[in-house]
Amino acid sequence: MNLTKFDKPIVDIFSEASLFLLSIIGGIALLVIVISGILYIFAGANPEAQNKAKGTATKAIIGLIFVLVSYAIIKTISNIGT
Repeated sequence: MNLTKFDKPIVDIFSEASLFLLSIIGGIALLVIVISGILYIFAGANPEAQNKAKGTATKAIIGLIFVLVSYAIIKTISNIGT
């Protein structure tokens, strides 16, 4: 059975779309981690700026962990159907 790009099952379409969105979100999280590292470097001896940069990096790492767990869940679910 030949499937064109318009005849894909809905599960495959959902899987591809969600993986695309997760990759974009993961890239943004990595960018935020890099930016917060730069902000931490330029904070110097200002403890308030250092804490803000640390908090931003921590939140971005937590977000990245959620993205990785979501990716693993989606891959597991999509492999169950095959």
